[in-house]
Amino acid sequence: MALVGAGLRGREYTKHATASGLARVVAVAEPDADRRSLIASTYDIAPSSVFTTWEDLAAAGRLADVAVVTTQDRMHADPAVALTGQVYHLLLEKPMAPTKARLGSAPASVASFGGLAHFRPEKRPAGAGERCVDCAAEPSCPYSAVRLYRRCLAEGSRWPLSAVTDERTDDALMLALREGPYGRCVYDCDNDVVDHQVVAMQYPGGKTATFTMTAFTPMQGRQTRMFGRHGSIEGDGRTLRVTDFRTGVSETVEAGGASGGHDGGDEALVHAFLGAVAHGDPSRLSSDMATSLASHRVVWAAERARLSGSVVTL
Repeated sequence: MALVGAGLRGREYTKHATASGLARVVAVAEPDADRRSLIASTYDIAPSSVFTTWEDLAAAGRLADVAVVTTQDRMHADPAVALTGQVYHLLLEKPMAPTKARLGSAPASVASFGGLAHFRPEKRPAGAGERCVDCAAEPSCPYSAVRLYRRCLAEGSRWPLSAVTDERTDDALMLALREGPYGRCVYDCDNDVVDHQVVAMQYPGGKTATFTMTAFTPMQGRQTRMFGRHGSIEGDGRTLRVTDFRTGVSETVEAGGASGGHDGGDEALVHAFLGAVAHGDPSRLSSDMATSLASHRVVWAAERARLSGSVVTL
């Protein structure tokens, strides 16, 4: 395995890959010196196979059977194309690319509404500073980074604290919030991502689906509701509540709760991918490049619909 991008996702995937006994890490490309050194020492990678950029790794020729691309989102497409051209089996972190113009449907049409309404400079609390650690409004702000990440530290929660610091101490946390990007005031950032959005989708044959994203919720998992002719299913990532319309009876089914990233999904993904490579059997994978690209096209269509105020046909 060659790792391109040694951040959170890359470290998670290599951890599961090596623990499975199906793979070993033999090369890494990572611009951050600390992260690059950590991976190299953890997996005893030869110095000749430790690179600062993915371009340097690609220039060295094919070094492994598998390449895992977990760079920042806007840097996914180019290394993926280059390494696929070198006949690496590829595990590519989503998104494949940030826009449709970089790589080439499930629903027939998509509409979307939403925007960045609240987390704007004009909505910042009175007396708010540029960073939570120096902010007079921090004690009463619902979005205090100090409160959020200290709570994670006290509860032993790995996520989302692991995005801020690898060292699980209060001193390390406060230093990261004082100097790093996660300590900036949420009302005073250069963020342009929406804080609420609704997407409506119509599929061939008449089926419809809606997706709602909002920043204004408690810390919780995704909520899913499905409605059929004879019953409905509601899930929260832990349990499924199944209701039969004919009898009115509801049954609760334990559906999740596995340990690890994405409730065990990360580990299952890595094992399925490595198993497919080891046995030359693509049928072990539930999503190939074409299937993933189809889901991306829905996302791009939703953004076009939101920005244009129109229904986009796929």
